[in-house]
Amino acid sequence: MRLVARPWRGALWLALAAGLLPAGRAGAWSHTGHFLIAEIAWQQLAGSPEVRRTWAELAGDLHGKYQPYSAITAAGWFDDVRNQSTAPLHFLDVPYSPGAASYAAPSATAAGAVSALRQAIARLKTASGAARVDALGRVLHLVGDLHQPLHCCDHDDRGGNQVLLAGVPHAANLHALWDQAYRYDEEGGRIVERFGELSGPIAPDDPELARLAKEAAVPDRSVEDTPASETLDPAVWHKESWTLACRRAYDPLAGQNLAAPVHVPEGYVHVAHVTADRQLQRAGARLALVLAEALRPVPPPSLPPAVPNRWLAAAVVVALALMVALLARRRRRRRR
Repeated sequence: MRLVARPWRGALWLALAAGLLPAGRAGAWSHTGHFLIAEIAWQQLAGSPEVRRTWAELAGDLHGKYQPYSAITAAGWFDDVRNQSTAPLHFLDVPYSPGAASYAAPSATAAGAVSALRQAIARLKTASGAARVDALGRVLHLVGDLHQPLHCCDHDDRGGNQVLLAGVPHAANLHALWDQAYRYDEEGGRIVERFGELSGPIAPDDPELARLAKEAAVPDRSVEDTPASETLDPAVWHKESWTLACRRAYDPLAGQNLAAPVHVPEGYVHVAHVTADRQLQRAGARLALVLAEALRPVPPPSLPPAVPNRWLAAAVVVALALMVALLARRRRRRRR
């Protein structure tokens, strides 16, 4: 793996990604963000070698643009095979509400990322063969998608894709800014690239990827933290991300005409950067818990309880006594 730290390469990646995806919605976090989430989960499963082994084996059976897939690069697979039928599964829009005051909860069966992830988790637990391989690829990816705020909120702008930006060299629209927020920060009112997109085959525990995952975990107290639920319910994760989208993506732009190129206020990119880092960490931790439950080895069928040695000895004594008595009886009959 190598790091590309040239801004023009980042712009080229965005342009290529836009050309590869169906029109309308971009993917969440780009591949690098999904790789970071997978690495965080991999590290947290260090004490579960069986779960890691199953994860890696299933990932190796995925078929897509960049196979063979590792446990890490498999997190980008669902974007690699994206088409018109699967594109709507990467997000679930709930209308923006100023200050996140009113959440219009979607139905449990609403098509989108929440129901798609629930179904994939269920299949990962019970399916076998190709169905389980497919389920793993979806789980690895959709957990990340549900933690990208603009995959959960819409302001009549296709999740920020139609909000054009002015003065942000690395992102043409609001959605792209949030997709790349973990890689870009702000210093003295100037946008800086922290690191470039990752390229090449990436295996678990790759030193550079592990370093980036560790750096993302360092708390930045310059931005108020938001409590994270401990539940593994994707619907709860969705509401958390929607709340962040309302308060941190859209509220700071209030008063501007979103149909015209928008100027983000000073400090906006830094808040987005800190928020993205926290969301990557939460996604990685939750992914680890999901995989630990779905991929844990099935215990062998329990054997009947062992007979205590004293009972076995007693049974042997009784059997011998019966044999002796039987032989003695036969001898008495012969004498008669």
